[in-house]
Amino acid sequence: MKKTLLTVAITTTALFSNASLANNDMYIGASYDMMTIDVAGTDADSEVITLKAGKYITDNIGFEVVYGTGISDSSADVGVKNYYGAYLVGINPITDKIGLTAKIGWAKTTLESSIAQYKEKSDDAYSLGVGAEYQVAKQVSLSIDFTKLHKSDITNIDDIKGFTLGAKYTF
Repeated sequence: MKKTLLTVAITTTALFSNASLANNDMYIGASYDMMTIDVAGTDADSEVITLKAGKYITDNIGFEVVYGTGISDSSADVGVKNYYGAYLVGINPITDKIGLTAKIGWAKTTLESSIAQYKEKSDDAYSLGVGAEYQVAKQVSLSIDFTKLHKSDITNIDDIKGFTLGAKYTF
């Protein structure tokens, strides 16, 4: 846990250094995520709000860190409590306003449950996603993505995946 926090702290510091700010290649964003958790063949839905910060390394490749927290108070037996991760992201422009996106990285997810034996479980593993982005203004874009947090080793959790609707501001 300490190594993970140290890695996030160093990455965040590097992302927001003064040298980076001069290049107009950083971004912050937020998304509403509609995740589905496959629990032993049965789906449970969970809503998540995610914040992200990133830096473009080139015009088409970047790095981002994310933190999401569950917002749904559903009657489901299991839900996403929170997650955080780091991704290598790519964007392939189709037009001057539309681009296809892909990301691959690592995420740590904590699930909470109303079932006593699974009260709160955490796991980390690979994570990936694909999507599209539409630039609505010079520094503002909207996105839709499909994200798979990972195939979990948490007891009876097969995978966590879903669609995200987001916005991002580049500076």
